[in-house]
Amino acid sequence: MAKRPAEIVAVRVKEARNAHKWLQTDLVKRLEELGAHGWRQSKIAKLERGEIKRLTLEETLELAAALGVKPTHLLAGDEEIAITPKLVTSGADVREWIAGRRPLVKDAAWTLALLSREERESLMRSLREAGYEPSGDGDELLFTRDAILVKEERSDG
Repeated sequence: MAKRPAEIVAVRVKEARNAHKWLQTDLVKRLEELGAHGWRQSKIAKLERGEIKRLTLEETLELAAALGVKPTHLLAGDEEIAITPKLVTSGADVREWIAGRRPLVKDAAWTLALLSREERESLMRSLREAGYEPSGDGDELLFTRDAILVKEERSDG
């Protein structure tokens, strides 16, 4: 069964804390050293037990900074993630989405006209490196992989 994002963060926080050989109070101390307020050992314990159902973006970033891990490490493991009750996807898909390499929703189209030429070229290079192959010509350039379609609307401006 897919896990909600807060459940995944809880597991990943505990794993990272244990990798440091830290007690929950050690994590709180590190958060305080970084200027993060409102953290107590009891809050870390509730988080790790899955009793906290929602975390703010700020809290997630504070935890990642204190633990010395990338935010994506906390947000996306190997298990399926229920972004919403009707949107369930893999951790790998979430990491690609957060990194801006592809849309999360498989039928979404990306309009890249607002990106600079350098940003478009960088994105296209990343897509190719990730196994996406370009096809099409004219006003549209399509990248496909595993029945996922990414549409670029080209502009000369």
